[in-house]
Amino acid sequence: MFLFGQPTPGSETIYQMQSSTGSESMRIGGSTVSAPFLRTVTVAVRGEWIALGPIEGHFVGTFRADGTPRAFFAGPPPKAVPERVREAWIDERVSRFRGRTERGVWRDRYEEFVASAPAPMTFPPFEALVLQDGGRVWREIYDPALGEGEPSRWVVTDPSIPGDFGGTVVLPPGFRSYDIGRDYVLGVWSDKMGIEFVRLYDLIEASSDG
Repeated sequence: MFLFGQPTPGSETIYQMQSSTGSESMRIGGSTVSAPFLRTVTVAVRGEWIALGPIEGHFVGTFRADGTPRAFFAGPPPKAVPERVREAWIDERVSRFRGRTERGVWRDRYEEFVASAPAPMTFPPFEALVLQDGGRVWREIYDPALGEGEPSRWVVTDPSIPGDFGGTVVLPPGFRSYDIGRDYVLGVWSDKMGIEFVRLYDLIEASSDG
């Protein structure tokens, strides 16, 4: 992916590992097997502003439409993937094989693949990246403990304010935003039966001192 004629910063390097036992072989990576928790770059565009992240670690960069850098900021570092989550990923992959011997062989291969990663696996630094009308950047907090339909939490940062660490906004359960204006949030809310309704919420900014 290219932006402004230059490679997008933070692009992930996808590598492939060859593992073999006797005459059997497998490829992990690329289109054969997707790597777990692979970091991808998210781009948000609105008007003359562009937000890009993560460009390095957990940093987000904002730019003008002509490519001029505007501001760079970060939130809490992404959390390391717990051992139980890595094991659950391996279990899901191995369960696709019927025979006990075959499952044992493939479990060894997947464990070798996970252990060979050049850096510890981490959860994504955020779930989604959205630009509000006016240029504020909304980052949805990634929380693997949240189930489908639960409230989503967002960190809102104003790149025009130096040192702004951002405030937090919680959107209602089952609601997904499609447009964030200066004083509203427009999106779709789904009930327990999956029926969708268009909803518009007022966006009222509270002072930092309550």
